[in-house]
Amino acid sequence: MLTSVQRHILRLDVELTELEEITPEALGAQVTEPTFRERVVGGCVLMALIDGEPSEAELDQVKSYAKALEVSTGVLKNLNRLTQKRLLLARFDIARRSFIGNKFREKLANDGIRGIATVLKAMRFGDEKMAARYRTLESYPEGSLGREYARFIRNQSFSFPGEKGSPPELIMVHDCLHVLGGYETTPSEEVAIACFTAGFTKQDPFSTILFIVAQFHLGLQITPSAEAFEMVVTPEALTKAIFRGSQVNVDLAENWDPWQGDFDVPVDELRRRYNVVPR
Repeated sequence: MLTSVQRHILRLDVELTELEEITPEALGAQVTEPTFRERVVGGCVLMALIDGEPSEAELDQVKSYAKALEVSTGVLKNLNRLTQKRLLLARFDIARRSFIGNKFREKLANDGIRGIATVLKAMRFGDEKMAARYRTLESYPEGSLGREYARFIRNQSFSFPGEKGSPPELIMVHDCLHVLGGYETTPSEEVAIACFTAGFTKQDPFSTILFIVAQFHLGLQITPSAEAFEMVVTPEALTKAIFRGSQVNVDLAENWDPWQGDFDVPVDELRRRYNVVPR
């Protein structure tokens, strides 16, 4: 994991075995910017989980660094829950901090309770007007994001938002990122797109990573509709996807609505516009 971080994110070539261990206090004295402090602790949490089984010794060590850095985050709290096997609470909190959880909060902030009720109603009973709007994307110009999104939905045998039994419309952005980033829907590809998303997410990126690590590495089912897997995450794929996402020049996870002018734009042009570099 450390080798992959230095190769794909830090772009260094250091002999790791020759590095001296740094104490929590020394690290706290050197890293003073709050955002970087949170990222250091997030990295420590990821290191504790990457072998698939967090231990009490690892938890204690991460806590010692978090204390020195004066960091208390949701990711750290969930490491504590996972280590102590408080899995129901961990599932709930990881889910609410995930991409879809953030989208629900965004919807609530913009449209209130009525907006959330509309989303849930469409999932349960369908919304033909919404579904018809999405089906129009199948007639968009060849190569446009709208046309490629519609093809992605049909090829994967998914449902358009508004079709009865479909996922919430809020997941549409995630599916558009599949298209924009060129990711498939296998477990390893879902890991990659989540890490790609974490790379450009400005708010709490490690919660995005923790969600995918829990679902596809720890075997902890967070999304009821998706099967949980063990040990799918590889350090190489994770760090490469994070770095690729970090080069995107806008946070596409927050308040990006492809209906506002992007669905009719060619995918290649959008990739250039948002600096989505080739895989």
